[in-house]
Amino acid sequence: EIAASSAHIRLTLSLVPNIDRLILYLPHPVSPDILTNVRLPNLKSFGTCLPHNVLPVFLSNHPSITSLFLGECRSSTPGCPLHIVDTSHIVSLDTPSKCLTAAVYPAVVSLNLHLFDFSAGIRMSDTLRNIPAFPALRFLAIDFFDDEYDILVHVARALPNLQSLSMFEFPSFRMQPSAQVQSTLCYRERMLT
Repeated sequence: EIAASSAHIRLTLSLVPNIDRLILYLPHPVSPDILTNVRLPNLKSFGTCLPHNVLPVFLSNHPSITSLFLGECRSSTPGCPLHIVDTSHIVSLDTPSKCLTAAVYPAVVSLNLHLFDFSAGIRMSDTLRNIPAFPALRFLAIDFFDDEYDILVHVARALPNLQSLSMFEFPSFRMQPSAQVQSTLCYRERMLT
């Protein structure tokens, strides 16, 4: 059933080769070859909830993408699989905070960092403490917990040249992860449209 679904998605995408924006939300699990041989030469904006391990070849084959929205990593190994992808063309990035250190984004002007796995103990202050250089960054949006009292200090130290900052606070007690992720995904979907 998964293979048929992958073949159907690939066939459907081949019928619209000139699209410049694609938002692809599919139920899990997905076949690792779901985007194999998909070519969209005009694609500028790509958003997906697909696991990051199915994206490296697709992203490498689409250097025209300048706006990238990534859902939860879902990697079964330590580290994000996207660390091998050349991202020098990405200008706008929306990503889980734990995947940020996996790659370098020298052209990113707008960055949205999210906490998808609320039970993993990842704190935005830790992400900001270890953030790579973003020489072009001007706009930042972050999720953080209400007990991260020094979050603004971390933002100021890590990214002193920001022009715009948006902050989304979450309670430090743990909600049901699925409810929190669903709420976050609904918000982000509205932001993409």
